[in-house]
Amino acid sequence: MKIFEHYHGDQLIQYELKHTRRKTLGLYIYPDRRVQLRVPHRVKPQLIEQYLRKSGGWIVRQLDQLKDKPIEFAPEFISGSTHYFRGQPYTLEIQQGRPQRVAVRGDVLQLYSLDVGDETRTQSVLKNWYKQQAQIVFEDSLGRCWQQMQQFNLPEPSLRLRWMKTRWGSCSSKAVVTLNIELIKYSEKELDYVVIHELCHLREFNHGPKFYAMMDQALPDWRSKKILLEARKL
Repeated sequence: MKIFEHYHGDQLIQYELKHTRRKTLGLYIYPDRRVQLRVPHRVKPQLIEQYLRKSGGWIVRQLDQLKDKPIEFAPEFISGSTHYFRGQPYTLEIQQGRPQRVAVRGDVLQLYSLDVGDETRTQSVLKNWYKQQAQIVFEDSLGRCWQQMQQFNLPEPSLRLRWMKTRWGSCSSKAVVTLNIELIKYSEKELDYVVIHELCHLREFNHGPKFYAMMDQALPDWRSKKILLEARKL
């Protein structure tokens, strides 16, 4: 994607320009400090310049907040890129094929796509596959962990899957455990820690002393699992 430049005072702002079907202009700043301006098709250059002048101060402040944080690079969805599944790294290989699907072959994720050059399509195929796998793996983890916690007399939970940006999971008063699909990229031990954490909330709906005492009893080494999970982003 082509990089454009805009000056806010003496501050140089480099940004990507992406034309979309949206009707308004929108700014997106990513953790890797990329600035992307999304605009409608056939938008007038003058409108883009006006929008950037108006938003320049906000962009500079957001970039300033990110400068002391470690850069998190978004994964690429091209052949040769690395993606994780159940705690292990795999090399992505993309081939033309129908139906669109993913197959695990050794340490390779073989992805078949109708358009091998379309990263958005590749990402969609891979995310759909992750969700399918998560349904199977998470149901197993939830059932297994619930069985192991029978001494707490917990109600049998049901599972819900979601893509979540800031949480690994949640638990409702109706015994619905929601898990972040991103967890399919992590190991079984890390997944089980999150599941047990949420199951404890079936009894204790806060993070008070009783909750942590329950965690200690259900999973004595839960703190090391928590550190491992939070120390990396796959």
